[in-house]
Amino acid sequence: MNPTGPQDHTQTLLLLLLAAILGLVFAGLAYVTYQHPALAVPLTVATGGALALLSAFGFVLSRR
Repeated sequence: MNPTGPQDHTQTLLLLLLAAILGLVFAGLAYVTYQHPALAVPLTVATGGALALLSAFGFVLSRR
């Protein structure tokens, strides 16, 4: 298997960055809703936010 150039490494790093950002958003939403339970059910809000972010990234990647 021959790498086709530096673009392979860039795509891998961008996917890792996307996973890190998604994890941070999920953890942040879960933390905020856990500290302030009046906002909503914690897992529902965190999951909804993470899925919304993931769908936005999917849309951007599909337009590429």
